[in-house]
Amino acid sequence: MLLKSLGKDLKRKKTMNIILLLFIILATMFVASGVNNVVTVMSGTDYYFDLAGIGDYVVITMGDNAIGALDPILEDEPAVENYRLENVIYAAEKNFTAQGEKVKTKNSVIIQSIGGSRIKFFDTDNREVTDITKGHAYVSGNFMEENHLERGNTIRIQHGAVDMTLVLSVCLIIVSFVVLRFTISFTIVEEYREIGVMKAIGIPNIRIRSLYIGKYLMLAVVGAGIGFFISIPFGAMLLKSVSENMVLGNSHGYWINLMGALLVVFVIVLFAYLCTGKVKKASPVDAIRSGQTGERYKKKSIYRIGKSYFSPSLYMAVNDIISSPRRFLTIILSFSICTLLVLMIVNTTQTMKSPNLVGTFGTASDVYVTDVQEVMEYMSGHTKEDMEARLDELAEMLGKNGMPSEVCIELQYKYKLTFEGEVYNLTCQQGLHTRATDYEYYEGEMPQNGNEIAITPQISELTGAKIGDYVTIDYGDQTRECMVTAYFQTMNQLGEIVRLHETAPTDFTHIASAFSYQINFADQPNEEELADRIARIKVLFDTDKVFDQTAYCVDCIGVVDTMEAVQWLLLAITIVVVMLVTILMERSFIADEKAQIAMLKAIGFRDETVVCWQVCRFGLAALIAVILAAVLSIPMTKLCITPIFGMMGASRIKYNIDVLQIFVLYPGAILFVTVVVAWLTALYTRTIKSSDTANIE
Repeated sequence: MLLKSLGKDLKRKKTMNIILLLFIILATMFVASGVNNVVTVMSGTDYYFDLAGIGDYVVITMGDNAIGALDPILEDEPAVENYRLENVIYAAEKNFTAQGEKVKTKNSVIIQSIGGSRIKFFDTDNREVTDITKGHAYVSGNFMEENHLERGNTIRIQHGAVDMTLVLSVCLIIVSFVVLRFTISFTIVEEYREIGVMKAIGIPNIRIRSLYIGKYLMLAVVGAGIGFFISIPFGAMLLKSVSENMVLGNSHGYWINLMGALLVVFVIVLFAYLCTGKVKKASPVDAIRSGQTGERYKKKSIYRIGKSYFSPSLYMAVNDIISSPRRFLTIILSFSICTLLVLMIVNTTQTMKSPNLVGTFGTASDVYVTDVQEVMEYMSGHTKEDMEARLDELAEMLGKNGMPSEVCIELQYKYKLTFEGEVYNLTCQQGLHTRATDYEYYEGEMPQNGNEIAITPQISELTGAKIGDYVTIDYGDQTRECMVTAYFQTMNQLGEIVRLHETAPTDFTHIASAFSYQINFADQPNEEELADRIARIKVLFDTDKVFDQTAYCVDCIGVVDTMEAVQWLLLAITIVVVMLVTILMERSFIADEKAQIAMLKAIGFRDETVVCWQVCRFGLAALIAVILAAVLSIPMTKLCITPIFGMMGASRIKYNIDVLQIFVLYPGAILFVTVVVAWLTALYTRTIKSSDTANIE
């Protein structure tokens, strides 16, 4: 009999059961793919490095006599188990053309022969590449995408005399379980009438609970099964942008997806068990009355109709929310969580697309010019004095073209730092043609001379050195006792940087890398003039990589496009969740209020007024939700996103809050979708006739 009742229930409440099944499928898809991707990403680098045969450390040597220069050191070092040499050619954007057009590259490009390499290479299908046909080449997937290339296109490489013709998952998991909990709880409460009938005819509590637990178990198994298979391509899609540059995977295969699907089934059954716990406390009469005794001992609402200036439909909507806040808490909380996640990503993306982070890379300048080829040439076979002379030449050239300016550059060196007997090989950053006053420090005093340095919290944690301590830096031809005078933050080298005074005795023997040329105009041009100068500098330097502060931050971070894609994906998912929740809740409200709706029609309320009442409730609940999300988005962004920036090296972030997007556009889109879907669903009330008042108890 119970199975027969279950079958009838599934048929009678087809719409709500279908929506619940969709929620289970979505939850399984998010959880299964999310858990798999979290495991994959967390272990992705190690997995790829092991698969490709890449060592623990990479030492780059360039210039004359570079080959074999480190052999005596490596052979005598007991900590080195083995090493190998990979011969590569470094190239820049200017060395490439494809189909006769210039190509875009990110920083320097490594050209390597696959035949002489001991590293394994993989194509975009994660298959190992062991040989290449003569006259052919493999390039990375994002290189092809950025330059709109296809297989079979021709790429031309010119190098010297040679001319020849690789952000949501956790958030989605949270949303899935929260919505499932609300959905199951509400549908159980909505079925109190049927539960009351079963109790009245003598069916014990355990059998009633078993019936509904069995129903949700069946839906969970079907939904989780479908969601499991969808999670595989869905997860692959989320990893696609990263997989273009490296092989991401784990040794568990799809077992993690299966475990995620089983977790969803377990959670749904647990929710069903907990939500049916109230059955044993209710008498048959209470259950038939949907948990109400039929008596009221207090006023229903402080908001009386005599004090209202609203239309009847809007008054009833406001009164419903005030009188039964728990009933609408499901909508408010679920919409708030979804909206909040979107707004947090928007805040993060907008901060990455602003000049707020420029101080974490170096000094703030008017224009940044990235010329990888020239900078690499000066790093090899030239001196620090040569680079200074080049900066002066560039400044003179700009001045002759009506742009009086100073040109500077950030340089990184590798030096040994000793503190309390421990030796560390650290990256030290120093500006050429810059001053200590140009940089940002958040504690202590800036370095005043070449015997003072600033360090990051990461360096302090690594070495134990703090402000006021003295460390020894080996500059090669001399050593110096330097005092730590300040803390600063940077996203270079994940924060592991020592900042040197401009007079520190550095030289290009220990050069590690160089950044972009930075141009500071002497006449402080306005925004329009700055844009015009950027266009002129592109011609003068023969490069498109000329940036203002915002574009430079975007270029340095390199993940803004990915963040925007995540932002739109999360917004789409939020809209789907909002639509499903709205349809489910509205149909449940209509089913529960059928007699009241019939009574309203019997006393003269028109269909339009009833529909407006239904829509206004959802509109008001959604409005409260998005306002709550917008207000919370700023502190929650600081609470949740700042630690992520901290992992990159900077934990004191000034977020760029776009008021229009945070308080108008995104909340408005979600509110609009809610109102439209609620209106379409509320049209079902037209099928209720005034004669249905016969169903009133």
